[in-house]
Amino acid sequence: MFHSWVAIHPQPKGIIQFIGGAFFGSVPTVYYRYFLNTLFDAGYTIIALPFRFTMHHWSVALDLLEEHYRVRQEIINHITGYGNSQVYDYEIYLKSSNYVWVGHSLGCKYVILLEILNDGLDRVKACMEAIAVDPVQYQVIQSGIERLSLQLRQIEQDIQQWTGRSIDFGTPGIANEASLLIAPVITDLNDAIPIRSLAKSFASLGVQVFPTIEQTHKLVSRSQSFNLMEVIRFQDDDIARETCDRLLKEQSIPAQNISGKHLEPVGMQMGNYVADFNLLDKFFQPIDRRQLEATTLQTLDSYQRLLVQC
Repeated sequence: MFHSWVAIHPQPKGIIQFIGGAFFGSVPTVYYRYFLNTLFDAGYTIIALPFRFTMHHWSVALDLLEEHYRVRQEIINHITGYGNSQVYDYEIYLKSSNYVWVGHSLGCKYVILLEILNDGLDRVKACMEAIAVDPVQYQVIQSGIERLSLQLRQIEQDIQQWTGRSIDFGTPGIANEASLLIAPVITDLNDAIPIRSLAKSFASLGVQVFPTIEQTHKLVSRSQSFNLMEVIRFQDDDIARETCDRLLKEQSIPAQNISGKHLEPVGMQMGNYVADFNLLDKFFQPIDRRQLEATTLQTLDSYQRLLVQC
């Protein structure tokens, strides 16, 4: 039933839900091994969420949201059902503000779509109508939220039975959950299908990615969410530059610029180095020269302090 990779920290200070980029995000525990291990060692439970390939990104975003609730339910079941409550504390998994969404590259688009859904179905529908989006896109969202709402009621009952606590997740969404976008990319067909000739063949048949680049940016500019989001961008990243520039104009999102290229999060540790074996990227990089992990942890810790105050 579950497709995510989960590392439960014995004393977590938060829960990170990670969505990687195209191709690399399909096996996040391999391609993002050093990055995720560092976050776990710093005190976070890690949930790595792979996603399926499709042109319909709204359905992927909703699938990821459903997986988020299912994994939360399964973690609580694991802790309370097998005597693990003496070692692990399930309390932190009950509160939405303890969850942080971290995306890289294409994975950030799905986080962005979930942020847009925080506006509520009525506003999302009105915004889609204002920019002349095909009504089919909204129908996908509406049916997905309605289906997930029914599932949440059952999940709430299960958790109450296991913990004795009354739980109300409300409307499905990521409200009160912070987001960190690392080198975000809002893609079109060329990025979804990296083989250019194949992408042109699909385009000639009228195949498109939904929502399109322009539709996504227009929805972002009209959104009232994005109040708990930050961006990390890399100085030598030509792939994410346009998306970052547009996002920061459309919303007042704090951003940090650090050294690196687009695939900076990708790599595994080999001694005192991180390697991704990519001649166009870092190939081998000394760990003591990396900025990504320290910057990410500083941002996550600041989220924790902010949400505690709220």
